[in-house]
Amino acid sequence: VDREREIKLAEYVITFGTLIIIIFSHIFSLMLADSMKKSINFLQATIKDIGGGILPDKAQIDTNYLLTDLKKSFEQIAKAGNQEVQ
Repeated sequence: VDREREIKLAEYVITFGTLIIIIFSHIFSLMLADSMKKSINFLQATIKDIGGGILPDKAQIDTNYLLTDLKKSFEQIAKAGNQEVQ
């Protein structure tokens, strides 16, 4: 009887722990997606400016490591555009 009770308790703990992990993972993924969305929206707006002839010397992007390479490429495009204009 005690052994059965321990097994049931272990099953509940594992199930509850798994649900908690799933919930926290989902919340974290939503936060990460929102962070990336803001950076991408800013990039889109800046790209539209470049398309309209506004060529910044440097991309004013506050970004995380996931978009760093994109930011560097973007700055190179803007710099090349400025050199062609001059």
